[in-house]
Amino acid sequence: MIIFRDRRVRGMQSPAGGGRPEMSSRHLILSIALVTSGAVAQTPQPAVTQVKPPGRPQVTYAYTLIDPRRAALSVKGFDQPTQVGAVPAKLSCGGVAITGGFSRRSGNGLKPEGLIRTDRGQLSGLANWKDGGVLWAAGDEVRIIRIAAWKSSSNAAGQALQTRPLLVFDGRVDEPLNDKRRWNRVAVGTMRDGRVVLIGAFTARNDAVTLREFAQDAIAILGPNLASLLNMDGGPSAFLLSRDVRLLPAPGVVTTYVCAEGR
Repeated sequence: MIIFRDRRVRGMQSPAGGGRPEMSSRHLILSIALVTSGAVAQTPQPAVTQVKPPGRPQVTYAYTLIDPRRAALSVKGFDQPTQVGAVPAKLSCGGVAITGGFSRRSGNGLKPEGLIRTDRGQLSGLANWKDGGVLWAAGDEVRIIRIAAWKSSSNAAGQALQTRPLLVFDGRVDEPLNDKRRWNRVAVGTMRDGRVVLIGAFTARNDAVTLREFAQDAIAILGPNLASLLNMDGGPSAFLLSRDVRLLPAPGVVTTYVCAEGR
């Protein structure tokens, strides 16, 4: 069994709940900035937990678990391709946000790649990929659907984000993950108890984990309750932001993001 050391910033809780942990200077790593505010939040927002994989102190995992009955999950798009460093000023998310789907070059700019159906309409159509899956959300229901199953379904109304690869399915490492390159990573997943997880792995040098390490670490961190996990755009585009945590160490460009915020 792999045991991760739990490092939480002020006001954050573990998946099982608990008290308010003390904040240590050890949390001031990577490009994490603790944002303080005198305002009192009217709606409780998802908490973010940070942990360190054993033997890899340079890597920080950050994740949040939400109950979709109490917190909304939505797919959102930026008005135009946005540098990761400028993301905090352009987000429309009061909770936790991570990088969304992939982008492709179009003329002199970037456009979303794969099916992207946001809370404001469809940005792009289904890509003819043989792997990966679709993050689908409608009301308090969230699913990770294999791309083959999505293509043969009725494509029910709701928000949708197509990306790849599918890292975990039915609690096990899923699609062939043979990459050797370590990048910063982010993903969205579902738990067997109905909750949804947003998780990321980061280093200051953008060399956190391979896809297989990401999948294996997520299973170790979240345990047997993890059902599925779908990779989002990573590398220099990877970010995870909340009111208390800023993880955006690389200078990438993004077009979409996933937001989890209290209802």
